[in-house]
Amino acid sequence: MNFIAPWINAMAIMLGGGVGSMAGDGKLSKTKFRSYMIPVCGLVIMGLGVMGILDSFFILDEVTEAGKAVKVPEAEGTLLMVMSLLVGWMFGKAFGVDHAIRSGGKWLYHKFVAAQNNAGSKKGNATAGKTKQTGQAVSNVGDSERFVEGFLITVVVTCACSMTIFGAAEGTGGNTLYIKAAVDVVLTAALAMVYGVGVAFAAIAVLLLELIWTMMQSFGDGFLTSEMARQIAFVGSCAVAATGFNLAFGKKFKVGNLLPALAMPVLYYSILMITEQITGIKIGK
Repeated sequence: MNFIAPWINAMAIMLGGGVGSMAGDGKLSKTKFRSYMIPVCGLVIMGLGVMGILDSFFILDEVTEAGKAVKVPEAEGTLLMVMSLLVGWMFGKAFGVDHAIRSGGKWLYHKFVAAQNNAGSKKGNATAGKTKQTGQAVSNVGDSERFVEGFLITVVVTCACSMTIFGAAEGTGGNTLYIKAAVDVVLTAALAMVYGVGVAFAAIAVLLLELIWTMMQSFGDGFLTSEMARQIAFVGSCAVAATGFNLAFGKKFKVGNLLPALAMPVLYYSILMITEQITGIKIGK
């Protein structure tokens, strides 16, 4: 079991989010920099999602052509992938997962950010007038929305990306999660320059999810098989690509509602495994 990599990944997100938020200092969100930076981040994230989709959708199958063994890409598990997305999205929509993540982001903002800012403003502005207080309240609303948006985007991108899933499936022998940590430092720093410190708080969700994947991999002979990881990575990469599309083109897919789709392949293979143990009949992969 590799429980070190999730902690390193979480610290990398905190580092990138912290450095980026200090560099931006909240001012970049009110300048033209925001209009330039957000689409660029969107294209990068969308590219990561598309690469993850292709990597998990196609596998290299060895065939013989003209007496030579060659590897050609073939799609497998297409129906399960599509059903995972549809059923997962319906669950997410029914239970309001996107709204729940946003609510969690608002709680974190009011608990750790707004409370600290209010304490500082009371000490430095004990005699502030009503007009200034009103202006501060309006500013806090904008800061809260930016915090929540950055938190949601980072949770989806860093939790659902294919590197998270494949890295957990590798176990102790792989280094994918360490590579992901290096990528996350750069990506979260860029996002935090626009969205602020909310990006860094996504480290909590990443740590919990990667620890869960790692514990799943430690069960028995490795519960998180390569086939299951490929299915999970596909639906996760779709959520990442949709997030990048939102940023690049200003669309508003509620990508948080796609996150339950990550659990659909796990549920499917768990039912398959239990059925095979009861019946003794090999049903499939």
